Amino acid sequence: MAIPIIIGQVGNVLMGLTDTFFVSKLGVTEIAASGIGNSVFFTTIVIGIGMMISGSAVVAEALGNKDPERIGKLYHSVVWSGIMFGVLMNLVVLFLSFNFGWFQQTTQVNAIAPQYLNILGLSVVPLTLFIGLKNMSDGHEDTTPGLIISLGAVVLNALLNPLFIWTFNMGFNGSAWATFVTRICMVLAIWLYLRGNHKYRVWRYHIGLKDWLMAIPFRKELNEFLKVGLPSGLQFFFEIAAFGGAAAMMGNISVVAGASHVVAIQLAALTYMAATGFSVAGSILTGSARGAGDTQGILVAGKRSLVMVTVWMSFTCLCFIIFSQELTALFNHKHEPELQQYAASLLIIAGFFQLADGLQCVGLGILRGIGDTRVPTWITLVAYWVIGLPLGYILGPVLGYDGAGIWWALCAGLCFSAVALNWRFFGLVKRMGKKATIQFKSC
Repeated sequence: MAIPIIIGQVGNVLMGLTDTFFVSKLGVTEIAASGIGNSVFFTTIVIGIGMMISGSAVVAEALGNKDPERIGKLYHSVVWSGIMFGVLMNLVVLFLSFNFGWFQQTTQVNAIAPQYLNILGLSVVPLTLFIGLKNMSDGHEDTTPGLIISLGAVVLNALLNPLFIWTFNMGFNGSAWATFVTRICMVLAIWLYLRGNHKYRVWRYHIGLKDWLMAIPFRKELNEFLKVGLPSGLQFFFEIAAFGGAAAMMGNISVVAGASHVVAIQLAALTYMAATGFSVAGSILTGSARGAGDTQGILVAGKRSLVMVTVWMSFTCLCFIIFSQELTALFNHKHEPELQQYAASLLIIAGFFQLADGLQCVGLGILRGIGDTRVPTWITLVAYWVIGLPLGYILGPVLGYDGAGIWWALCAGLCFSAVALNWRFFGLVKRMGKKATIQFKSC
């Protein structure tokens, strides 16, 4: 189950890498501007993305309970939430683009980044809808459509980037327009698949415009989805916002530091997508086992997800440390040695926090599958905003360790999150097993 999800997730990151690759041909300032622009964009919308991702766990639990009618109602709740939150987040992105000076970037970056961010904002609604519909399909263990569409999007985005940047002479903003068009095509493709598949006929409820706006027929399912989705969204927000804050601090150091952060974080995000694949698969399997009342199934699914992510992240750790120079050279503009050396040093640190990052990601997923989202939200808040960012500010700007200090601080926050989340998962499963034993003996 995890492999198609992983490949689909990698496809999403490859879109970002494709954008960075073509933008890198324009210059260091453009790389830094796209990096901070994407950081602001994803930090703003990540609550909605996290909420949409939780749809797979909710659907899996409903399948475990053998309740198809409830799945249909959850579908409409996901669509309604995706549209409403997408519009709201688009307005926030627009507001931030007009107040971009708050992020205190260099004059060159401030001159070109706001319009880039404004164009990206147009793609919020199609992006949230695609993620929501894809995770509904994933919750049915139907992961192939999302895989095919995500890979197709990578190809389309790679074709549109040079077309818009150079052929249509849009320059730097052409990359953002390519992303927007690609995301429109993605949501249309997944919607057409679900609508045309007989397997999902139970999803097609006829409701009027007023009911869509108020979600009255499905208020129970909407509340159920939001109860899991909103805390999950906050978990994603705390992490992405922390890395966005780190990007802003890196940009304050210098243009080269900001650009190096973009290159290193894009490579780290690529390997991290495998962890998110294991996380989503673990969430689906633990959710299905929870719906069926199978405590042992929850434990087995959780352990397997953790073992897989440990093996993968250990491998990527070695790759980052050994091939740091070769990997960062792929994004080097006109052979600028300072950019390559800086990015390579950050990538080595990224190698060390790979394992902790993967374990905390899967920990969140398997806890989401058993419906535990409130305490993990507090854990992520402490990890990134009490440990990671404050320590990064102290080690970086205050003590003068610059980018390395900021990245080592993020590593410390990830380690805390990984230990705390997985400690909680095994503790909860143990209590669930004891409760089930007592109920069995009572019967």
